[in-house]
Amino acid sequence: MSRWERQSLSGIEVPNAYLVEIKLNRADLGSGNFNGANLASADLQNALLDVANLQNSFLKEVNFQNANLEKANFQNALLNLANFEQAFLSETNLTNKQIKSTCFWDKAIYKGKWDKEKNKPIAIEPENTKFIEYLRNDSSSNPGMINDCKLWNDK
Repeated sequence: MSRWERQSLSGIEVPNAYLVEIKLNRADLGSGNFNGANLASADLQNALLDVANLQNSFLKEVNFQNANLEKANFQNALLNLANFEQAFLSETNLTNKQIKSTCFWDKAIYKGKWDKEKNKPIAIEPENTKFIEYLRNDSSSNPGMINDCKLWNDK
């Protein structure tokens, strides 16, 4: 398998699994069930997690950089210090508080579409920028402490 191909684990069922520090970058985990799973410090960079069930999951310090999380279920998921840089988060049920507990949330795509030809998200502007500005101004959703995102500087 070339480094550009996706390993397909689409529809995987691993509720309540302990998957700490697992490396699944570029994996196809679409429609997977991770309900209640512990994925702390997992590498899911460039992974396909569209329509995945991440409900009640422990996602602290997960690398979601460039991941497709379209329509993923994040209900009651803990996302502290997860990396959302360039993550595609269209049509998720993330709360503002969950979003702002992550790192680089202001560099994610919330309002966009998936370009199948280029295999990457495209932000719909100005809607995406307006949503990020709305989040920035929503002081009621600010986390109780400042996010220390230094852990992502070396990755």
